[in-house]
Amino acid sequence: MDEQLFLQHRDLLNSLISENPEIGIIIGEPHTFDKVASGLALYLAFKEAGKDVQIVTKKDPIVEFSNLIGIDRIKKEFSGLTKTFTISLPYSEGSGSSRT
Repeated sequence: MDEQLFLQHRDLLNSLISENPEIGIIIGEPHTFDKVASGLALYLAFKEAGKDVQIVTKKDPIVEFSNLIGIDRIKKEFSGLTKTFTISLPYSEGSGSSRT
């Protein structure tokens, strides 16, 4: 990922995170150890910060990931009211990210 691009949008991302008490994390496919571990690290960090966090993926993670802390928190869908905000990494300006 282009570090300059991240730095340009860091303030926006920080404000979105600080303004919203509820955060959803989606683990993309195909699952890799790095993707699942990164998603869970974000989940645990936001929980520690007092956020109401949900983490989801379409498929159950494979058994090889069962030793990751928080693996039992991954669900197949979000619960409650859901508004949409999507950040796709690597990010490309105008790539269809949305906020409603």
